[in-house]
Amino acid sequence: MKYINENMSEEEMIINLSGNLKKSYELLESISFLDKYNMILRELDYFDIIGDRIYKLYLLSNENVYDLDETLMLFRFGAFSKEEILENIESDNPVPFIESNIIYEQIQNKYNMNDYIFKIRESFFKRKNELKLKKDNYY
Repeated sequence: MKYINENMSEEEMIINLSGNLKKSYELLESISFLDKYNMILRELDYFDIIGDRIYKLYLLSNENVYDLDETLMLFRFGAFSKEEILENIESDNPVPFIESNIIYEQIQNKYNMNDYIFKIRESFFKRKNELKLKKDNYY
């Protein structure tokens, strides 16, 4: 952990992670009702998702705190490397890490975690490549 430690209050953690950026600060404050709130803060810290990256990740999570939580859970299980995560968040053309339909499919079919991660990665890279092809053909 780089930006937070166990001796900090939640308020101090939010300030450090958000970099005092209003959107990120308000987002972190608004999700404090989640049971896994402290774990979410630690995951953001671990993956170096700080400042405006927090809000960008939220936008990539369909502006839905539960999709954000699901995305962070996938990060924790190694669905994406830290480099892949940061590259996508910082990209001029980022794509969502997960699609809601795959989450619902997971819930209905109860895939094992490896199959779920495979589907998530397959979908992510397919959408990323399609976006790149569209951009390349546009220019």
